[in-house]
Amino acid sequence: MSASHSRTGMSNVGPAAAAAAAGKLSPEQQQQESSAQSSSRRRETRAAGERDQNGNRSAHRLLVVTFSQLPLDGRTVWIFRGCCGSEVPQSPSLVPPGTRHQQDEARACCLPPKSLSLTRLMGSFLWAGQCIRVPMQQLALPVELGGLNLHLPAFKCQALLVNKHLREIENLPFYNSFVNTTRNPPNLRIVPTNCPCLKTVCSELPHLPSALQANHSANLLQAHYPNKIDKPKVVLENPTANWNRIWRNIAAKHLTSFERCHYYLLVNRKLSNQRLLHRMQRADSDMCPNCNNEPEDIPHKISTCPRVAAAWTVLQRRLRNIAQNRNISLTHLLQPTLLAIRRSVKVKVLKTFIQFVIFVSKDKNVIDINELEFHLDTEV
Repeated sequence: MSASHSRTGMSNVGPAAAAAAAGKLSPEQQQQESSAQSSSRRRETRAAGERDQNGNRSAHRLLVVTFSQLPLDGRTVWIFRGCCGSEVPQSPSLVPPGTRHQQDEARACCLPPKSLSLTRLMGSFLWAGQCIRVPMQQLALPVELGGLNLHLPAFKCQALLVNKHLREIENLPFYNSFVNTTRNPPNLRIVPTNCPCLKTVCSELPHLPSALQANHSANLLQAHYPNKIDKPKVVLENPTANWNRIWRNIAAKHLTSFERCHYYLLVNRKLSNQRLLHRMQRADSDMCPNCNNEPEDIPHKISTCPRVAAAWTVLQRRLRNIAQNRNISLTHLLQPTLLAIRRSVKVKVLKTFIQFVIFVSKDKNVIDINELEFHLDTEV
């Protein structure tokens, strides 16, 4: 090799490599060169992890933060401590340990731990000024199951997380193999504790229908999660009632939003009364503050209390006229199945009753019957 050619080759390498070629590399310089080469290989590995099998950049990056060696069927498998996507914000509390750059990458992809805080903020907004509330989990149920089809942040975040992991599982054979192993719940212990997103996905996939996994999307996953919520308390306490018809009746479009809201609270037994407030430790006694003869529950407050006795008689007379001399009991009004009644008659019965409840629930010691009659005439 000529001297000029040797100089040309040397110009393309670093000083440490040139010194090593000349035999002048000290042990300290050798160690530095080895560290530099290791850093270069790690950068190449990180860049390779951001491209899919076709060589194109993945639409949803697989953020390679650190690696863990986990046993899988007698083999050693590399598992990324990260997850896919960067649309969901993240609190540092769930970020795996590592350098600041690694933490910045991991922070962009994990499931927010403060989704419950967001849910509480939503509840404070929806129930502003109300001490008696329907659980937020119930509000996430479909309307026909007793909810309001409310979208909760926790379900939305989980749907985004699982959907993006499912895309990566389809493209990464080793990830697919690992997930198939952790489908058995006892095997979840092999997932590192500082990988909360990976643990969430591995624990969730066994419970997803195979059809949903084969044809998945964030919207379909989000619609699936409310199915795991428990039934409303009133449904569990009276399972023989026709709840599908009850929820459908009180959600009728012919009722105003104000009427539907009050009927929803009434059916869920969330109308303010002394017995409920006493159970919540918000009242010293459960006795009726108007008659002081017996505990005040919903039936007592709107029908049997001496304060509303005359008003209840007015309501019964009006309902008989609407339903063609058919008597409708309080039980059928509190859980309005109202079978064998025409829709137009049913809507008028519901509107008359809930407007009566709204009127008598006002803080008045004495109910003016003439004022009640005028209220029902104008609102129904």
